[in-house]
Amino acid sequence: MNKFEATVLAAYTAAVADLPFILWGPPGTGKTKFVETLARLLGRKLVTIVAATRDRTDFGGWPVIVDGEVAVKPFPWAKEFISAGKKGMLFIDELTSSPPDIRPVLLRILNERFIGDIPFQGLPVAAANPEDQAVTGFRLDPPIANRLLHLDWVMETHVWARGMREGWDRIYPRFPAEPAPEVLEAETARARALVAAYLERNPGQVNRVPEGEEAGKAWPSYRTWDYAARFLGAAFAMGLGEEVIALGVVGAVGKEGYGLIQFLRENDLPAPEEVLEDHGKLPKREDALFVVLSSVASYVVRTWTPEVWKSAWRLLAELVKRGQKDLAFNAARTLARAYFDPPKGKKAMPAPEEVDQFAELFDALEKFGK
Repeated sequence: MNKFEATVLAAYTAAVADLPFILWGPPGTGKTKFVETLARLLGRKLVTIVAATRDRTDFGGWPVIVDGEVAVKPFPWAKEFISAGKKGMLFIDELTSSPPDIRPVLLRILNERFIGDIPFQGLPVAAANPEDQAVTGFRLDPPIANRLLHLDWVMETHVWARGMREGWDRIYPRFPAEPAPEVLEAETARARALVAAYLERNPGQVNRVPEGEEAGKAWPSYRTWDYAARFLGAAFAMGLGEEVIALGVVGAVGKEGYGLIQFLRENDLPAPEEVLEDHGKLPKREDALFVVLSSVASYVVRTWTPEVWKSAWRLLAELVKRGQKDLAFNAARTLARAYFDPPKGKKAMPAPEEVDQFAELFDALEKFGK
């Protein structure tokens, strides 16, 4: 897989994960054409605006008097996008040439998904030229940069030549089918457990506001680590490999993402259901075991069946007997919290015999409000 194909698949994965992303690249290299293709592949209604030609009211709406009160009304392009619901895609082109007065408005569009006072369900994406190649270009402010997943767009000569000969739609790789919602949800839960376990072991990488040029690109925060987990979950659900995963994770959190990639590479971990069926598949290394147990706990809460619930507690009790209670504790805490506060719409599970191994944990959670 070449760099162009990996970048295209990373952008597709971000869209499947419903993550706002930005393509960085020189003018005239096919960024806009690709976004149009992506929208068509996903069956999205694409609305394109060129940020450099807009002002604050275009994004924030125009104040009008309605029944004696002030209301903010969206412009026609915004109505078109909002009316598309989840099938909408808003493409903000030339982002680094946008006037200063619209940049604060972008914060709410990218993160809270509001245009003016009206919420929307569609996906905002962007494209930009590097600061030195944009018309009146500027570096993205850190709060804006931290609301986007960043991908460097590279049009390779051999890819362009193929497009010239065979047609531009032929240059893109085969896109995997969008995963079923339940598959995406399950894989995202597994990815969250992996990212959470990694950061619990590496707390210094969680939040770092950079300085200088780095501040205008991807950097780690609680928000962007969540982006990384959601991207990872979508990549898992579609069976994509490390090359695509690395682009998305680093595009979310910056260079700190390489640590997570190495962590995933070193820990070829079994699925939670495999471990619950066969305890012999538990990893020997403690760091890998810690991650698997976190994934098991997430799987139990997500699945919420009596068989899986009991099987998980039997597994944790076995680890206690092995003298590995410290490693089992985190997963036990997750299950104990679910015991006191079951998932929404689910009935409480009984406390199996094995829970006696963690009786003091239950007592502490009940006493201190979980």
